[in-house]
Amino acid sequence: GIVSSWCQYDNEGGQGWERVEVGWGNFILHEGFRLISKSAIAVVWLIHFLLTSETTSSPSSSSPRYVWLCYWIIVLSLTLPIAVFIAGSLSKYTRTNSNMKKKLTIVARKYFHLVALLLFGPPTYYAPSLMFLSYAIAVALLLLLESLRFTYTSSQSTTLSSPSSSSSPEKDTKMDNSMKKQKGQN
Repeated sequence: GIVSSWCQYDNEGGQGWERVEVGWGNFILHEGFRLISKSAIAVVWLIHFLLTSETTSSPSSSSPRYVWLCYWIIVLSLTLPIAVFIAGSLSKYTRTNSNMKKKLTIVARKYFHLVALLLFGPPTYYAPSLMFLSYAIAVALLLLLESLRFTYTSSQSTTLSSPSSSSSPEKDTKMDNSMKKQKGQN
């Protein structure tokens, strides 16, 4: 089969795009190399972005952006064990003492706010473009996870609703009619 593809050309007359008809194999190779080269460019850009420092008004904060990634790892490694302990304490008091559970819930919520402040406060002030990128990545990942969840749960809901379709009112009516006919014959 023949596929139409657009190729960029550069000659003495200038630059432009030209429609070229190629076979499937050449089309797949061309598009594959184009995607790989764009991915490589993105990785090179990300490495360069992380190795450069933020241009802020404060000269004392001229550390490279990857330092903030190390900062996040350190903060999470220090605060995560305490969060696990609080979650374990909360699960212990689920049915026994509701007053203690309320207090632990408040402590957990305040602790979460403290961790969020430690994670996002300093980088937002000293490396805002890193935070813009990290927020964009986080939103993209959350959208991806939500779409996967929606896809999974919608496929599960059709699976769960299929047995209920076997007991539809029409089938019940047919079954009732056949039962009446059998009783009438006896």
